[in-house]
Amino acid sequence: MHLFKSLFTAVSLCSLAVIAYPHQSDDYIPIFANATIFNPISSRTSASYARTETLPGNVLLATWNDFGGSSTNSTLPVYRSLDSGRTWAPWGAVKSNTPGRRLVQPHLLYLEDDFGEEEGGVLLLSCNAADNRSTNIEVYASYDEGRSFEFASLVATGGRGNTTNGATPIWEPYLLRQ
Repeated sequence: MHLFKSLFTAVSLCSLAVIAYPHQSDDYIPIFANATIFNPISSRTSASYARTETLPGNVLLATWNDFGGSSTNSTLPVYRSLDSGRTWAPWGAVKSNTPGRRLVQPHLLYLEDDFGEEEGGVLLLSCNAADNRSTNIEVYASYDEGRSFEFASLVATGGRGNTTNGATPIWEPYLLRQ
């Protein structure tokens, strides 16, 4: 019973936190619905792992897996919005340097401040570059707000994509600002 009371209290506090409205800053983006970023041309096209990132000036970028019916699609699309997400247009793309590798599971991170030897203003995109033999966490960098990307680093390599317990693939890279 004590566990139930603690859980009820925690859920109640979370509910109150959701109801509280934060102070509106200059970067406030109003809430709206039904903004289409990507409309597939074919019924064979599907998208997953959609990710977004906010750049200075409320510029929004979005990327995702675009499965377009091809098992060797080596490009991740990048779309941009200049009006807080109401409208979107194709902006850039990330392409694998290794033939036969499919880029999947993207994640975006904008580094506004200097990071190590890198100057601020760098957009990073991590992804899984998978082929029939391996899964590979790769990082690409953009110095023009996502218009173009260049290969930056191979972070880790695992076995081929396989969900069997004990298999050695690596999945779903995630970049975190500290």
